[in-house]
Amino acid sequence: MVRKLTSAPATTERPMIRIDRGPEVDGPLPTSGKRHGVFRYSCAAYGSVEGFSRQPLLDACRQLKSLYGLNTERAELFREGRDTPDLTCSVEVGASDRCCRPRRE
Repeated sequence: MVRKLTSAPATTERPMIRIDRGPEVDGPLPTSGKRHGVFRYSCAAYGSVEGFSRQPLLDACRQLKSLYGLNTERAELFREGRDTPDLTCSVEVGASDRCCRPRRE
């Protein structure tokens, strides 16, 4: 028995989650002094995903996984006013990755 396809197969493209990287700050207070590579980030689609981080994409992925149980979706980090992402990864990979500074002795 041969079956004919009557419609085009579904695409395998995974949904994209936009993470917006805001200005560089030194923490939650804008008047806290020198800036040390800490950025504000937020996600319009998932309102609870926001914060301050040196690795905004990875921290957003951790929040997406823990708060919403997402894994296979693709997270993309955008700078203000940009239409193309600076960094992308799956939520699962971003949530499991760690960036560490070498220890000073």
